[in-house]
Amino acid sequence: MDEKNDISENKFKPGDEVQSVSDPSRIGVVVEICEHHAGVQWYRVNFGAGDRPKMPEPDLRPFVPTDKPCDNLISGKIQCLTTIASIMAYKNGFWR
Repeated sequence: MDEKNDISENKFKPGDEVQSVSDPSRIGVVVEICEHHAGVQWYRVNFGAGDRPKMPEPDLRPFVPTDKPCDNLISGKIQCLTTIASIMAYKNGFWR
C-alpha cells in the first residue's frame, strides 16, 4: 500500500456509512479504499442490490440518520419535495 492510500490519512474507512452528495437518496457503506488519482481519493461504496460503484471523496459525506423529514430537507439530504411529502405521509399513517 503506498503512502497516498494509508488508511489513517483517508476521510473514510471500510464500514463507514456514507451518503452521496450529488444524489442524497443514495446511502451506503464504504467497502474498499481505492486509488488516489489527480488529488482525489476514491472509494468503493455498497449502495445495495449489487450497486458498488467507485465514488470520489468530494461526492461523499458521513451519513447521519435523523427521524425528522424536515431536518433532512433543510440539511440537503432530501432534495425533492415529492420525496419529503411521501415520507411525511407514510410516517403519519396515510399509507398504512
